[in-house]
Amino acid sequence: MIKQPKGMVGQDSGQPWFLFWNSQSFELLNQKNTKLDPDMRERCAEYLRQCHNPDEGGFRGAPYMMSHIASTYAAIMAIVNVGTEKAYNLVDIIAMKKFLLSVKNNKIKDDKDCSNMYQFQSDFEFA
Repeated sequence: MIKQPKGMVGQDSGQPWFLFWNSQSFELLNQKNTKLDPDMRERCAEYLRQCHNPDEGGFRGAPYMMSHIASTYAAIMAIVNVGTEKAYNLVDIIAMKKFLLSVKNNKIKDDKDCSNMYQFQSDFEFA
């Protein structure tokens, strides 16, 4: 695991977001000296592998956390930016679908259909 700078330690639950924001910035700048080199792409893919939760199918905010819909979104977008076969192979489509369906809200609350809403985590209680 890559050691975070002291000021970022409190942000550990959003680690896939840092990879996404930085890789997206590089993509948008589209300059020779701001591209992800092969070594950095490899390191990003390896770190995202540690954040992947093969039991649940989603991605964690950090390697020791549970899957979360927001970190899963950030990890998928970072994978697209990394753009390597190793990164693409992190996504198990069947397990990802299972995870997304587990956080999809299929409830009706106060006569309002909330079926197109997603919970943040699978154990989250919809109010």
